[in-house]
Amino acid sequence: MIKLIYKLEATKDKLKMWCKGGANDLSPHIVDIKSKLKYLQSQIESGHLQAIEEECNLKRQLSVLLHLEERLWRQKSRIKWIKDGDLNTKFFQGIANGRQRRNKIDIISHGGQLVTDMPDIFSACTNFFVDF
Repeated sequence: MIKLIYKLEATKDKLKMWCKGGANDLSPHIVDIKSKLKYLQSQIESGHLQAIEEECNLKRQLSVLLHLEERLWRQKSRIKWIKDGDLNTKFFQGIANGRQRRNKIDIISHGGQLVTDMPDIFSACTNFFVDF
């Protein structure tokens, strides 16, 4: 049992070091690849056609890194949602109100005229799909 505790402590320490080591921070790598791409593109414009293959490889690497960064941010947002989202907190209310504002229809164009009243918007939408 004592060996297990020591192994868990060692694993915890190594995970902390790994996390602090920047394994989750992809932005320096992305910036580096973007600067290399910029340099290669200037080389290609000046007539060095050998750099085209290297440019393609760097673009692939950049695409992979951007995809990984997007997945990382998605995971971080899920963690925040799991931690704060299910409770009736300011965070949850902000998400719900933001979604409600995004989904609200304030004004539409019907027959070349702008319709702003809710009953008129409702009837315009109904008429559109009945006539469709």
